[in-house]
Formats: sequence, C-alpha cells, structure tokens
Amino acid sequence: MKFNRLTKALGIAFTILVVLFIAGLIGTPYLIDMGLERWIASRGPEIGQVENIDFNPFTGRLSMDNLVVETQSGRTLNITHAYLQFSWKQLFRKQLYLSELVLQESFMVVDRLEDTGFRLGGLILKELIGTDKKSDAPGWEVGIGHFELQDGRIEYDTPELAATYYIERYTLSGLETWDKDKPVEMELAGRINESPVRIKAEVKPLAAVKSWTGNIKLENGSLELFAKLEGLEDYKPSGAIDLDLDLDVQMQEDSSIILGAEGNLTMNKLQVQYEKYGLQQGEITWQGSIAGSQTVQEGLTVKVDGKLTGADLALDAGTAVLQLMLEAINWQGKAEVTLKDSLFLLMEADLDAGFFKVNDTKTGTGLLSLEKLELGEIKISGLDDIQISQIDLQNIRLVEKKNGAEREEKVEAPPLLQTALIGISNTRLQDSGDISVESITLQDLAADIRRNREGSWQVFLPAPNLQDDSQGLPKPDTGETVEEKEPLAFRIGSLRAGGKNFIHFADESLHRPFKTTLQISEFGLNEMNSADAASVSNFNVKGQVADYGDLAFGGTVKFSDKPITLHLKGTIGALDMPPFSSYTGQTIGYNVTSGQLDADITMKIDKGIMDGIFDLRMRNLEVAQVDPDKMPEVDKQMDVPLGSALSMLRNKKDEINLELKLQGDITKPEFGIQDAINQALAKAMQFATLSYLKYTLQPFGTYIAIAEVVGKAGKEMSKVGLDPVFFPAGEIVLDETANQYLGKIKELLNNRPKLRIELCGRAVEKDRAALLEQRLAAQKKAEEKAGIEREAPAKEITVSDEVLLDFARERAKLIKESLVKQHSINHERIYLCLPEIDETPDKKPYVELLLD
Repeated sequence: MKFNRLTKALGIAFTILVVLFIAGLIGTPYLIDMGLERWIASRGPEIGQVENIDFNPFTGRLSMDNLVVETQSGRTLNITHAYLQFSWKQLFRKQLYLSELVLQESFMVVDRLEDTGFRLGGLILKELIGTDKKSDAPGWEVGIGHFELQDGRIEYDTPELAATYYIERYTLSGLETWDKDKPVEMELAGRINESPVRIKAEVKPLAAVKSWTGNIKLENGSLELFAKLEGLEDYKPSGAIDLDLDLDVQMQEDSSIILGAEGNLTMNKLQVQYEKYGLQQGEITWQGSIAGSQTVQEGLTVKVDGKLTGADLALDAGTAVLQLMLEAINWQGKAEVTLKDSLFLLMEADLDAGFFKVNDTKTGTGLLSLEKLELGEIKISGLDDIQISQIDLQNIRLVEKKNGAEREEKVEAPPLLQTALIGISNTRLQDSGDISVESITLQDLAADIRRNREGSWQVFLPAPNLQDDSQGLPKPDTGETVEEKEPLAFRIGSLRAGGKNFIHFADESLHRPFKTTLQISEFGLNEMNSADAASVSNFNVKGQVADYGDLAFGGTVKFSDKPITLHLKGTIGALDMPPFSSYTGQTIGYNVTSGQLDADITMKIDKGIMDGIFDLRMRNLEVAQVDPDKMPEVDKQMDVPLGSALSMLRNKKDEINLELKLQGDITKPEFGIQDAINQALAKAMQFATLSYLKYTLQPFGTYIAIAEVVGKAGKEMSKVGLDPVFFPAGEIVLDETANQYLGKIKELLNNRPKLRIELCGRAVEKDRAALLEQRLAAQKKAEEKAGIEREAPAKEITVSDEVLLDFARERAKLIKESLVKQHSINHERIYLCLPEIDETPDKKPYVELLLD
C-alpha cells in the first residue's frame, strides 16, 4: 500500500516535471523575446522588437527574424535574419562558446550623442563604458568559432566622419578569450560609399602583445571622408586614394606600437587648402615598405624604403599671388626619421623632378621655370649633415615676363637669366647651416639685363606686401634683447661657365638707347669661403663684346670683407666705341662718331676704397659735340675743348694713348661713378696733353697755358696756348731762336696729324715807339741828304693803330710762310686770326700760337 502511494507520488512529480519541461521548451523563446525587448528598451530606443525567435535547447541553436530598433530619428538597426549555435557543455565552465553566429541582411546606424557618447544601432551600450571598479571574482569567458555578416550596411554618422559601409561578407573565426594567444582570422569584402575595400588579416586582440597582420585593399577611396577628423579639419582634403598594403601592427604591453607596411599607395586629384594656401596634386604614388615604432624609450621612428612618384603638383599662395607647379617628381631610396626630444633624419636616396615652375599670377611673371632637376646620392645624417653627390638643373629660366601681362608690353621680354644646365657636385650642409660645394658648372648661360625708360631695372619681381598692422611704422622698443643670428657660411671650391654664354644688356633710359652683348667663352672662380676672413678667391674671365671686341680679366676677391675687396687686371681689345655714345653724350657732352679702344686695366678696391688705372689706346677716334650751344661738362673741367685735346694726343697712326685714374670711396652716398669717370677723364686728358706739349717743345714750352679766345658768334672758348714767337719791336723778322722754336712746332704738327694751329699776331706799344723812332730817323736822314737843316721835324710824325695791326698780321703771315715753305707743313692746317694790339706795358711784340 505504501509502495503504491510512493509510486503514485513519484508519478505525479514526474508528470509535473515533464509538464514544466515542456512548458519551458515552449515558453523559452517567449522569455527570450521578452528579455531581449526589455534589454533593448533599457538601452534607449523607443521601439525595439524581434520576430520568430526559435530556440532548440538540445542542439543549442537560437534563431530570430526581423530584429528592429527605432529612435526618434528613424530606424537605426534592422537584422532580417540571425542565428547562433552555442555549446551547453562549456556553459558549466562559465564559457559562452558560439560555434557559429550569422547575421543576414543587416542595417545599423552608428552615431554619437553629446551626453551618452556612441550609439550602435540606436543602443547605448553601457557595457562598453569604462569603469575604474575591478572585481577579483572570475567572470564569464567568450568564444566564437565562426562569425559571419552577410549583406550588411552601416551608416556611420558623427560630426567628424560620415560614411556608408557596405559589407558583402565579413567573417571572423577562432576567437577564444580563454586562449588569448590564439590568432583570430578575419576577412572583409565590401565598400566604403562607392569604394571597394578588401581586408584579410590575422589578429591577436587579447594577447599580451596585440597584433594585426594582413592585407588591406581600397579602390578610389574618398579623402573627403576624413576632412572633419581632428587635425585635418583645417586642411580640407579631397581626392581619391587607392591602396594595396600588407600590414603588420603590434602593440606591446607598455603600449609601444610597432608597424610594418609594404605595398602600394596612390592618391589621385589630391587637394588641400590651408588658410590662403592651396595644394593640388594630380597623382602621387608610393611603392615600397614602411616600418615604424612608437616607444617611450626611443620615441617615434619611421623607416621607409621604396619609390615615391608624383605628377601635376600645383601650390597656390593665395593673396601672395605666387603659384608653384611641378609636373613630375620621383624619389627612390631609404629614409629614417626619429622624433623624441628632437627630429633626426637619415636618408640615402635619388631624386628627380621635371617641369618645375613658380609664377606671379598678378603680374604674369614666370619667376622660375626648370625643365628637370636631378639629385643623385642624397645622404642625410641629421638636419645638420646633408650631402648630395650631384645636383643637375636643366633648362632654367629666371624672371620671365609673359607676353600681354601688361597692356603697354608689345614685345615679349626674354628671361632675366636662362641656362641649359647647372651642375653642382658634392654639396654638404653641416654645422648648423654651413654649406660647402665642391664645384658649380654653368652651361650655355644667357642673361638679359634691361633698364627701362624710367631708369628702373626690369626684373619683374612681385612687390612685397606691406599691408600689415604696423602700416610700415617702426616696431616699438620692448626692451628685449634680440639675439643676432650668425650669417650663413658658405664655401664653393670652383665655379665654371662652359659652352656659349651671353649677357645681353639694354639701357632704354638714355636719349639714345644702348644695347650690347657680352659673350663669355671662359669663366672661373675658385675658393669662395665666407667663413674664413683670410680666404682670397681667384677669378678669370674671357669673352667678346659686341661683334669684334675682346676682353680678358683676372684677379682676386675677398667675399668676407664688407664692403668688398677686389683686385683685378685685364685687357680690352678692338672695342668699337660709337655705340657708347649713348653714355658719352649724356655724361661728357660728346658723341663718339668713330674709333676703337684697347685698354689695360688695373683695379683695386680695398673695403670700398677704389683705386684704378686704365691705360687706354684709342684708334681713329672722332667725337662730335652733342649740343653746339652748350659747353660740355668735360670741357668745363678740362678748360679746353675735347676735340682739341684729342687732336693734341693723336699720333701719326691716329692713335691716342691715355692713362685714366679712377679713385673714390664707393660706400659714400655722394660718390657717383659717372661723375668720377668724368672728372678722371678731364684730369687725365689735360695732364696728358700739357705734359706731351712740354716734352715735345723743350727747351721751349715754358709758357704753355689755357687761353680764352673769342670763337664763333662772339662766344668765348678755351684753347691751348703755346709759347709765343717773339719779334724785335718794329721788325718783321724771325731770329735764330724763333727758327729753332718753329722747328719744334714742325715736329709737333708732324707727330700729331690731326692737330691744327692758329696764328694771332699781337702788336704792342713798343712797336709804336720803335716805328716812330724809325720814321724820325728816316726823315732826318732824308733831310740831311737834301741839305736841309732843321731843329724840329717839318711835320709831326705818328704811327697809327692800323700800322701796328698790319705789322701784327705780317708777322703771323711770316710764321705761316716759314712753316709751309721751310718746314713743309700743309697750309690747310695753319689759320690766321685777326691781329690785335696788346696794351700790356713793356710787352714784347709776339705772335700767339693756339692749338686747335
């Protein structure tokens, strides 16, 4: 009986358990549904629902359909279908192991609220918010055998970044929190907006040394996605990026990061704008490897090994109207950058660039254009030790005014300077800015130096922007001591010019514009060292001026001296002088109508003090006064017309030898080179002419002086007066002394074929007295012969001025006759002037000799 009761009780209990178990099996999905919806509601959304939850406790499989989350802004999460498979066995070990988790056709919005932070699918995940509280109790561990997301879409919407991620397929496998060193495999195929992306990686997110190793590919990614990221918002980047990189990233336990990357990265149509500066890059590509690390002990280190190429670079400086353009650039080599307390750089590379230009867009001026730049064997060991084995710059053009930039410009101006090649070998920058260069070679140089009508040198450089807060006023003295920086020290071993080199010079500021061309066949400059005060540089130059003139100079220069110290010697040969009338007409008042110049030049400038000697040899020199009604400046300083002085200096070969001394302090404001040349020329010619005359006429020539005579239209003018020829009073006869003197005059005229002489007879009161005495004696003799005796003359005898003037005229004619007949001087070179009476007391009768 008791047994039956026990059996009945157990049957009832078993029945109840079965009923409860069946009720649990049937009710569990509803409980899961209710619990999930409550959990969703606790995370903030207004609507959270799920359909068709199916749970099989025997297999551990859970599936659901149409998980939906909505907020005030709309739907934020939608999973069409999801299922998972877990292990009951591992639950007893507090391990939630999902052998499979699959989400199909999902949609999720990722955004951020100011007060609660990030939301995933509209859910505020409090579990992701960090806390400082730690528990010693062991927690649950999680494992995922295989996770797969199919046909997913993520709308990422934050102030810093807005994008849509399309996930065709994402898989993750091997995640086990109880085996932290086990690698996790992940793959992703999808799009960022319309840009395809592929990722395949092996990750250790839980290990002591966290790592990410794999490959990432992105096609035509938009840089505008990152325009609002912190640090990039001021640059407004745009363009597209392609990358195919193998990455290896590790994070150590001390948060140190080690990164390795190898592959390709390309950016197309890159645009960056920062304040007024704009950068555009058509294409830039990196191929190679990058290795980097960030540690507390060593700081940031980045190593690169590969090739960087770029095309169509343009930099616009905005209001500064400067524009920089670069069509191509190639960099290949190795580099290492270390940043801790300071920046340290190591590099071994080659660099070449093509079609580099800098323009001033406001004036239409090309400031610089360069067809090709090559830098070979770049070696950098820190910013204070940079070495470049070879630098080649091809087809350089500096300061080129574009046609039509100014309406007044009708002819396109050539560049200020252009050269086919500049080669620079063994350049080194070290010791905080010191630069040394072994050699510089210029090839086929052409320079155009031009002065416009207003007297300004036309280099077309943009005017500096003076619009600032100070309005050009001096800055107030703050009392702070400004540390003066040491000037840049440089050393250049040699500078050479080869090929065909031309300097074109034009000065349009003159009444008669001047143009000439200097062709340099040889140029050399050795040992320039600004840091060595005792360093002296040697230089030499040879070339041709205009069509036939040649020049050769050599000397030394001290660049360390301020002002400069320069010593040179040189020669100029066969230089045609008429073109220089543009300057001579303006400075000395004479045009050079013909002539050639040879010169030996010695010039010394010691710290600005100039002392130069020019030995000039001029052939067939002819000049003409610019303004006949105005005395030229050189005549005023020389006290004799230039034409007369030149005639005195011309020898039988129609050559003029002249020593010109040029002196002065070039640092003084009152020093002017034109005035200095003018004065030096006047002194040299006056000294040369008078010295020559005294030498030729010795022992005569003691009274050579500048005489003032009346020229055309009664205008006074200066001529060189030689020693006069004296006559006995009342006589027209040449004594022996006069004949010897005329022999010297003959020698002078024969040696100076261009020289002419003017003879001016001068009667004096002694002539009148002598003639009166002669007439009285003649009358007395005649009366004695006639037997007439008188105590007084029959009539008063006088000598008129006309008689004296006749005597003076005849004496001049006598000298001309002697020079023509006895000394064979062409009569056309001898002129007679109007006779005069010299009323100077006790003056001897004479004929004045004036050179013309």
